[in-house]
Amino acid sequence: MGLDSGKLLWQPLVARNVPRRWKKIVLRNSFRNAIQFMKKANDIPVEATVRLYMSIGSLLIGLLLTVGISGCAFRQDASAGTAEKLHFNESNKYILYIGTNDKDELRPLMTRAEVKKKVSAIFLKYTDGFTLLEGKGVWPDPSGQSIQEDSLICVFMNINEDQVRLIADEILKELNQHSILVEKASTGILFYDASKQIPK
Repeated sequence: MGLDSGKLLWQPLVARNVPRRWKKIVLRNSFRNAIQFMKKANDIPVEATVRLYMSIGSLLIGLLLTVGISGCAFRQDASAGTAEKLHFNESNKYILYIGTNDKDELRPLMTRAEVKKKVSAIFLKYTDGFTLLEGKGVWPDPSGQSIQEDSLICVFMNINEDQVRLIADEILKELNQHSILVEKASTGILFYDASKQIPK
């Protein structure tokens, strides 16, 4: 049986004339050793040997080309998706931790909804924006007893210390609080909108 040069390079690995056990040997060992071993055994035709050898070689070349093309495409996509660096504005952030227990009664005298409505009205007198979160606070009273109470966590950006003091002064009075915990931090902020999205 002669070799068909038109089909030789793309002959599939499952060639009819190649015993199954010889395919496993070729995959497990190097091409050269496998071919020499098969020739010595004299139970596989020379044409099938060459066909199998060339089929595996073409398969490896195809895999290498596929990996190379995929790598180039990945690098191209990654470079296309770059965007300008985000620029943050420096700002002071203030966080107020406000308890809801009356300092004399050691219990809340208003519902949580009423407290949130009252403090929100105070905030809007001195600032145009804030974030209001709910939490659970624990603190020791003068006798050393641990007191638990519902708390409000209020976050402010772009306000100054005078505004914070005016807010705290009113809350101390309206909620009859002994004190308010105030936290200050320097941070960077920006408003992220569609103009800052990474181009596709």
